[in-house]
Amino acid sequence: MTPQSQQTIPKHLLPTTSIKLKQRRWRQAWYYDKERESLREMWHHDIKAYLAAFRLEDSDHDQILEEGMAAFAKLLTKLLERAAHRTYSDRGQQAGSSLTHSMTSIGVPPPEVVFLAIDFEGEVHIRGITEFGLARLDPQNLQSGIQCMDFALSSKRSRGKFLFGEYVRIDSFQLPNVIRDELTDDKRRKIVLVGHSISSELRTMRVLGVPIEAFENVVGTIDTCLLSRDSQRKGFSLQGLLDHLQIGYEDNTFHCAGNDACYTMQAFLALMVRRADEVTRITGSGGAACGGPETTMYERIKELAWKKALLKREVRSRMDVEEHRADGREDEYGVFGGLFEDG
Repeated sequence: MTPQSQQTIPKHLLPTTSIKLKQRRWRQAWYYDKERESLREMWHHDIKAYLAAFRLEDSDHDQILEEGMAAFAKLLTKLLERAAHRTYSDRGQQAGSSLTHSMTSIGVPPPEVVFLAIDFEGEVHIRGITEFGLARLDPQNLQSGIQCMDFALSSKRSRGKFLFGEYVRIDSFQLPNVIRDELTDDKRRKIVLVGHSISSELRTMRVLGVPIEAFENVVGTIDTCLLSRDSQRKGFSLQGLLDHLQIGYEDNTFHCAGNDACYTMQAFLALMVRRADEVTRITGSGGAACGGPETTMYERIKELAWKKALLKREVRSRMDVEEHRADGREDEYGVFGGLFEDG
């Protein structure tokens, strides 16, 4: 700005916090300032000349440079994160393909990775995380089924809503350590994380101080929302995906982290079964034709994908039984994995 023009514009119209705000108020002075008539006479009523006379101060140029560098650093960070996530996604797809291949080929061993579905309830920056759910599947030990767990961080979360496995109450400060323990339970095994719109879960992990990059044994990610996209590239909600795959569920059991994690794992397995069916249709071979054990890998995964959970009233009934146990033994569903294990 020229000294003459600065004297013409009141000081309150010259903010230093925002360059765009300075430009806007410079323009507004032409229309709304109390001394606008004298301002217009000074510029011979030539608004173009007046607007063209706007000048930045040295401090403004420094601000532009700082903001530009900050924006570049932010962009670079996002690009690096996107590249890393693409690498994780590619490895996850490879693990899914390996699972499908072992379901449709004779003599091909199951993949060595463990699939771990995760889900958080609540928002870190709003009211905090209220629940963390896990669903684990080891392709090399399918007899253990889908092992599910629900960690509740809020006293308001109802135990009776969780249908699949062990329910544990923890304090919020314990959650990062719980995540670390679950992801490093067996460092000899590689883990592929599964989630429905998993980018949200990965952001939450980062905010909690346990980013995916901190775990060497976590090698990939799978997003069931992306896997479910149709020809128009529209993904399903988790409930919509279960409906699409005809996986049974009870109403009002969503938005419980443990349930959602297990539903996500079932949806992933069902999608892999459908992919295996497509391979069978094209090649003429398939899990059911592989021979081998009485129950093939294809059949076992298909069974797990569409296996029904207990109803809420059945869970509450078992809870009542558990409360009256005097010997302290675990109920049959009170162990890690309960409902989906073979008894």
